[in-house]
Amino acid sequence: MKSYLINLDRSQDRLKLMTYAFSSLGIAFERVPAIDGAILTPELLKTVCANQSMSAGSIACFLSHRECWDRIANGDGDYGAIFEDDIHFSPVSRQFLGNDDWIPRDADIVKLESFNRKTLIAKKSHVEIDGHGVRRLYSIHLGASGYILSKACAKRLLAETTPITTSIDHVLFNPQHGKFQAMAVYQVVPSLCVQDQFISRSSLANALKTTIELAIPKRKGWSKLRRELVRPFEKIGILVRGLWINHFTQKQWGRIPFSLPEAMARADVEE
Repeated sequence: MKSYLINLDRSQDRLKLMTYAFSSLGIAFERVPAIDGAILTPELLKTVCANQSMSAGSIACFLSHRECWDRIANGDGDYGAIFEDDIHFSPVSRQFLGNDDWIPRDADIVKLESFNRKTLIAKKSHVEIDGHGVRRLYSIHLGASGYILSKACAKRLLAETTPITTSIDHVLFNPQHGKFQAMAVYQVVPSLCVQDQFISRSSLANALKTTIELAIPKRKGWSKLRRELVRPFEKIGILVRGLWINHFTQKQWGRIPFSLPEAMARADVEE
């Protein structure tokens, strides 16, 4: 199974770090030059995207993923792994990325990362490798920094995402955007990778900022106040729903864990 790394030409420091990360796993990768949102013209943006509220950076990110999809769709393998250049790997990743024998045959997508938000997954794993299970994913779990895509799904997504209408992770991992409901999506638990923004204590935290992702706009004014007033009631509702799901169904509600590699954990302690 081929691994693809999305990386901007001007982010050579990121490429160097990710080359070391893949080398440590003993996994080869193919670099995919990321589309740079800074050089996309307004005319081109209007041509490829039907959502005028999307930023140039988000559109460029989507186009970069589409390039990976195209390589998977036209490649030799049945699956391909796609990564952005701001992730940390679990050492167990080598056992998953080295082959595709473990992937459920009906899988369209296998999400490898955790986004540090609660989500809904199956209690039962289809397969377990070194304490990591592969379970069905049933609800929103954003982030598109690490996932495996089948050749068949890559072809469908290429046909169904022109023009672009929303950000890449919402298309792949948000049931509200249609594509998710039509796909068999799995999650590796604990996750095999995580974005640097969730390794806040790491000594590498400032060095590993991606140049691909853009920050989510913050709420202001009445929108912010309304959100703050509603938040406590939402939390109570989510807690009650989660307890019911975990005790009375075959599904599980919670965060997808990620184990910080020992070397980084030691660096945090030493700091």
